[in-house]
Amino acid sequence: MFTAGVDLEPMGKNSTFDVAIIGAGVTGASIAWALAKYDLKVAVIDKEADVAMGTSKANSGILHAGFAAAPTTLKTKYNVMGNPMFDKVCSDLKVHFNRCGTFVVAVRDTEMGYLDDLFRQGTENKVPVEIITDSKRMHEMEPELTKDAKGLLFAPTGGIVSPYELNIRLCECAAMNGTTFFLDAPVKSINVKEENFVVKIPRKEVKAHYVVNAAGLFSDKIEQMVGLHTFNITAWKGEYIILDKGSITLNHVLFPTPTKQSKGIVVTPTTHGNILVGPNNIFYEDREDVATTTDGIWEIIEGGDKLIPNLPLRKVIHNYAGLRAKADTGDFVIGATSIERFFNAAGIQSPGLSACLAIGTDIARMLGEAGLPLNARSEYIGVIPQPFRLRETPPEELDAIIKQDPRAGHVVCRCETVSEKEIVEAIQRPLGARTLGGIKMRVRAQMGRCQGGFCTPKLLKILSRELKIPVEKVTLKNKNSPLLFGRLKGLKSEVWQE
Repeated sequence: MFTAGVDLEPMGKNSTFDVAIIGAGVTGASIAWALAKYDLKVAVIDKEADVAMGTSKANSGILHAGFAAAPTTLKTKYNVMGNPMFDKVCSDLKVHFNRCGTFVVAVRDTEMGYLDDLFRQGTENKVPVEIITDSKRMHEMEPELTKDAKGLLFAPTGGIVSPYELNIRLCECAAMNGTTFFLDAPVKSINVKEENFVVKIPRKEVKAHYVVNAAGLFSDKIEQMVGLHTFNITAWKGEYIILDKGSITLNHVLFPTPTKQSKGIVVTPTTHGNILVGPNNIFYEDREDVATTTDGIWEIIEGGDKLIPNLPLRKVIHNYAGLRAKADTGDFVIGATSIERFFNAAGIQSPGLSACLAIGTDIARMLGEAGLPLNARSEYIGVIPQPFRLRETPPEELDAIIKQDPRAGHVVCRCETVSEKEIVEAIQRPLGARTLGGIKMRVRAQMGRCQGGFCTPKLLKILSRELKIPVEKVTLKNKNSPLLFGRLKGLKSEVWQE
């Protein structure tokens, strides 16, 4: 039985955590998940009102095979180590995942040399790769692929995963094993003491013997709070468009040949049946600016057309942007620092999602080698029960479920076929949804072609009812994103109870 969230009340004065993880993106979540297996007292601190609110909710959701980075880099080490971990973890945590394979497509004869280079690098990284130049075979595997394709590098171990779903489930697993989450809690300062760290957040102090810095775009700022400055982070924006389900048939992830700056504009299926096109790669001074631009959207459309000609732009249902945290070291920044018991897991750009499970596991090992006692948790919960999903429930099972709980047959989001039962359970789960955006990430309501035009008023009423707050107190993503300011006199409303 799921609990209705996590206790975020002030701690006792003498309460000290074994480990404090700063950052609840997929890297911090993976570290919390890895440490949850041990008999430890762990805290996760994040400035946002929910987990997975930064880079982790706005990326391509691609599981990279591990051929793209040089063999000596941490990117390759953790990508290759992490890739095979996804099958079991996604099965245990009930995360949508598909090992569909990836293509790198050369559309000019001059690009074939890049495929040869990637093949050699993949072979050195011990990643299964194959170069295909037979046009008939390429188009049998991917019928809508451009006829300009001269050849491609096929990596069968690549795939796709729902990134925000993975992030949330890792955090839920940690919470079910006793991890405390401090959300809406930006770190103000870190005081380094002989026995512990004192992390100052609004209204309280979090004491911990060890600190892991997984703060993404702000990880260099967190490191500076303990008196270090070993790297700098810059923000690189990537914009995307999403095509509706059934827009095109796509079996694999399609990459162009890469440049020195990025892996290029990708056309990829998602685990829920949409098509994603993007991202571009633009430097931004503002580490929180996730607005899309007209020029950027046209850039990714032109890039996508090189792989799948004549993309059906009338099927575009949404566009968005995410920011990547790029360290000036040129690689991930992972491991112990010169400050005893302070660890970094920073600069986690692509292939960070593919590497996250390995990074979490290895950080746990490093903490153990630094003196953290890693004694196995006696009642570890490593498998999450399958949540009810109306869209995926066989018809022969549905009648009995609806008889037991009529909310299972009440469709709230028509586009994604999401029931009231799913929404209520998303609110009641560990780290349950508290905002409209939280519902969106957990059950996909508002992610369909109408983008919430039909279901938003209904979701507001359900959140108000389940959280026992006035409907005008329900927010989009945090206290600074109100949705309602009042009602017009005499106007009937689906939101307010008549």
